Amino acid sequence: MKKFVLHLLVLSHSYSVPSLKRVCIYILEQGWITKENVVDVLQLARNCDAPRLSLICVRMIVKDFKAISSTEGWKVMRRVNPALEQELLEFVVEADSVSSFFFLFQISYLTSVFVGGRNKKNTCMLGFEMISHLILRSWIQIFVLEERREVEEKGRGKSVLAIV
Repeated sequence: MKKFVLHLLVLSHSYSVPSLKRVCIYILEQGWITKENVVDVLQLARNCDAPRLSLICVRMIVKDFKAISSTEGWKVMRRVNPALEQELLEFVVEADSVSSFFFLFQISYLTSVFVGGRNKKNTCMLGFEMISHLILRSWIQIFVLEERREVEEKGRGKSVLAIV
């Protein structure tokens, strides 16, 4: 069954066999998803109305984006479904921003605690300035990724934007 789990997932969805669909999803969630097939599994999960499986795949892609974005599955998805690629890139940038936001907030808070009452307001302002800079940088990254994708689609070569 494990050999044909993706085929069975599609069939169970097509023929409305929820018990088989649950078993297929369970098998996939229990370690069958790899870096090489995560993009394919994500697309099937989205087409087969398996939101939990989709979430697991998106988390895996965000966690190891560098390795997954160089797989053959990513390259095919990029050509066939550029909207999904854009959505995943936004998730990656957002995850990076959120983790950086919390890191900067913790630094700002700890600094204000250690500084004490003297410069607490200035330290917090510095933290918020750093956070706003980070958010701006994230939007620039999204813009640059969109530019690169457009340039690659038009076949003009590499983008001259090298901000990131």
